[in-house]
This record gives sequence, C-alpha cells and structure tokens, in this order.
Amino acid sequence: MVNRLRDTIQDENVHIVDDTDQLITDCKQGKIDAVYITLAMLIEHLIKQIAEKLADSTASVYPAPDLFIFKGKYIVCPALAEG
Repeated sequence: MVNRLRDTIQDENVHIVDDTDQLITDCKQGKIDAVYITLAMLIEHLIKQIAEKLADSTASVYPAPDLFIFKGKYIVCPALAEG
C-alpha cells in the first residue's frame, strides 16, 4: 500500500514513510520540518505513541483525521480505498 501511495502522490516535497523509528530519528536530527500522521483512528494508541516520541523534536506534528469514516461527505482517494 505504501508503494501505491508513493506512486499516487507526485510531489517531491512529500515523503511517505513507513519506518517510524527512522522518522523519529530524522525529526530529532532536524531533517524533517512537519509530520502528518495519517493512520486510522482505530489505532489511536499508535498515533499517540508516535506523537509523544516526536514531542522533543523540532518537527511540527499534525494528526490527520481518518476521512474514510466520512465516505458520504468527503472524497476518498481511490489508491487508498482499494487496499
């Protein structure tokens, strides 16, 4: 699914990361300015864990809501909906 998402987003300024340990290391080293956590709210404990680990970094952390629970009101990205 990560590779499909990487193929879908055609922006050189957006990097899809699936290794949270490397993400946290890069943030603490000042290599990353902003992190958008786009995990399903069903695993809220993991979202909180990542945010807590990034709290002492210089990166701004933004949890993004799981729009799939609002399919009738929002546009769903086809590349993500297939998985």
